[in-house]
Amino acid sequence: MFRPALTIVAGRTLGYVALFVLPLILVRLFDQEQFGTYKQIFLLYATVLSVAQLGMSESLFYFLPGAGDDSGSYVFNSVLVLGGIGFVGAALLALGGDTLARWMNNPALAPLMPLLALFFLLMLASYVMEIVMTSRHQYGAAAASYAVSDVGRAVLLTIPVLFFPRLETLLYGAIVFAAIRLGAAVWYCRSQFGAWFRPDWALLTRQVAYSVPFAFYVLFQTGQETLHQYAVSSLFDAATFAVYSVGCLQVPLVDLLSTSVANVMMVGMVQSLREGRESVVMSMWHDTVRKLALVFIPLVTVLLITAHDLIVFLFTDAYAASVPIFRTWCVAILLAAIPMDGLLRVYAKTPFLLVINVVRLLLVAAGMYWLVPTMGLVGAVLVTVAALAVGKAMGLASMMTNWRVGVSQLLPWRHLAAIAAVAAAASAPALWTAFQVQASSFARLGMIGSLYCAAYVALAWMFGVIHKSEQEAILKWIQPKENGLRLRLRLRKARESFSSHPRP
Repeated sequence: MFRPALTIVAGRTLGYVALFVLPLILVRLFDQEQFGTYKQIFLLYATVLSVAQLGMSESLFYFLPGAGDDSGSYVFNSVLVLGGIGFVGAALLALGGDTLARWMNNPALAPLMPLLALFFLLMLASYVMEIVMTSRHQYGAAAASYAVSDVGRAVLLTIPVLFFPRLETLLYGAIVFAAIRLGAAVWYCRSQFGAWFRPDWALLTRQVAYSVPFAFYVLFQTGQETLHQYAVSSLFDAATFAVYSVGCLQVPLVDLLSTSVANVMMVGMVQSLREGRESVVMSMWHDTVRKLALVFIPLVTVLLITAHDLIVFLFTDAYAASVPIFRTWCVAILLAAIPMDGLLRVYAKTPFLLVINVVRLLLVAAGMYWLVPTMGLVGAVLVTVAALAVGKAMGLASMMTNWRVGVSQLLPWRHLAAIAAVAAAASAPALWTAFQVQASSFARLGMIGSLYCAAYVALAWMFGVIHKSEQEAILKWIQPKENGLRLRLRLRKARESFSSHPRP
């Protein structure tokens, strides 16, 4: 499971970097009002896109493994349903532009809604492509598709704006990209399934039965994840929303790693359950959580230390007010190490996922208008992170009952404690540098980040937090074959020299 996940992560990394750079360019071309409007446009797009899929694309992770000749029909059914939903959603966006603009307290949104509607229509059905590739174990193709698609989107959105810095121009580039991607998705599906790429109404009934509870789950999940942004948008102007959205910065590594690892985990778990090997599932779960924590715990540590330098360097001094929002938002990264949604979907617990997200949405709605007046913009983030933690706890409690295990067996607690201890110990040189060194944000980021990464990797390697098999895989990846054995011997000797030290 480790290598397929790394393959997909490698492919998505390039695309995520390109998409991450896009707002960094736009923030220097647009003023805060325009940048806030840009953020509101794509908040609407992401919200509608998530809800409109109705679980039809994600259902392929459940149905395609072992589907045989029915695979083409499952995929066609998904494309057909998504295409129909796309037309309905596009019409609602185009016709409801004025209402949405009033709701989000920004009249500049209204004339942009027809362009956003067309972009949404062309994008929706194409979202099955990488899911099909992953479900059919075409990990290299999925990685390449993620990379080419995301880089292409970033390029086609950026180039027009460099010449004509207007939001309309950006959306024209987005529409061109979406049309190309949709054509590529249809071509891929036809080439893979040929005559089997056709509808099957009996199979569609099974997909709908699986997807409808999941669709309600996504509806409430999207609601609780985005409600804080809509609340801030409706209470403040576009410039304030720009500051808030920068504070809620999505770190590319988090989504690409958690999504890729969870997708591979789900495929492996579904196959194991169908083969009657349920005992393997818990091992996969522990391994997945440990691997994600191995990255996310130190990532949060270094982000908390470098938060001010990072925000100022990426978005300029105009967004320094985003720093406390960003520090609070970083806590959510820790929770991403527990891919609860993927595990529950493996066991087809979509109705319970719906319950979880209803509870989370109610918690966010209840706390939002109380915490924002008392704590400001940080309060909106705090209640969202707290609701996310409650949802994770509910999911874990459900699996504890399903597996008939205690709390001690639910998560790899010993490994998590070791990772946390090493991450904390590695922060000492980084903190000293942060307090002592006066330099530009870029220079401080480089020094603090390098020191922390070097200290964390060295400690994790020496104390065995990075497992031996993972060490071997890393060495094979970064070293030529002729030098690999020599370096492994040196590192083994270094590790043996610390064997007398107790592990954290």
